[in-house]
Amino acid sequence: MSSTNFLSATATQAGLEDGTISLSQILKDHHKRYQQKDDDIHAWVVTRHSQLLAEAEGMQADHDKAGNGMLLRGVTIGVKDIMSESSGSSWYMSLASATKDMPTKYGSKIYDNCNQPGLDASVVALCREQGAIILGKTVGVPRCF
Repeated sequence: MSSTNFLSATATQAGLEDGTISLSQILKDHHKRYQQKDDDIHAWVVTRHSQLLAEAEGMQADHDKAGNGMLLRGVTIGVKDIMSESSGSSWYMSLASATKDMPTKYGSKIYDNCNQPGLDASVVALCREQGAIILGKTVGVPRCF
C-alpha cells in the first residue's frame, strides 16, 4: 500500500479493520513525512514518534481488541501546545491541552522542561480512549493562554 498520510479517517479505520494497513505503517508514514517537512514548516514542539513506534504492537493489540467501537481508531492528532491543568479550574481543564506524557511549553522557551502535567486534559483523554494516536504537541503563539 502507498502512504497512509492522506487517507481519510474512514479509510484509515477501514484499512485497520480489514488488515490492509497497520498502526505501525501509519506511524512510520507519518514519521517519514515529518522528517521530510518539519525543517521547513516547524509545526511541532514535541513529538513522540520513536516512543509510538516502540509501542505500536501493543497499541495494535489494544485497538484490535476494542474493534470498531473506537470512533477515532488510528486517527493521528497533534495537540496544541497551550494551557495545562495548572490553570487551576476543573472546567478550564476540559478546554486545555495537557498531555500526561509530554510537557506543555506555552509556545515559549522559558517553559522548556518545566511543565509536564502528568495527566491528560479531558479532550485529550477522550481522544485517546477512542483510539486516536497523539503524535505530539504543535507550535502555538508564545504564552497564549
